[in-house]
Amino acid sequence: MEQQKVRRHRTAREWEAVFAAQASSVLSLKAYCQRHGITLSGFYNARSRVKSKAKSLVSSLDAPAEFIGILLDALLVPVPP
Repeated sequence: MEQQKVRRHRTAREWEAVFAAQASSVLSLKAYCQRHGITLSGFYNARSRVKSKAKSLVSSLDAPAEFIGILLDALLVPVPP
């Protein structure tokens, strides 16, 4: 009977840790992925997804703020003379 591989779902933070660990290792990308049970296509897809999400988050933070005008006259209580 064949063993099925269990698919591992990682969060963006977990993938970032994988990217950092791979970058600081002495192994090639292919060797690192083989050792840790990650397919090359899975690694590249995750890296693309994580970078894309980070880029869209940064661009949304860089968007200009929208201001709403408030008429202060409506908020002020008239002072009797």
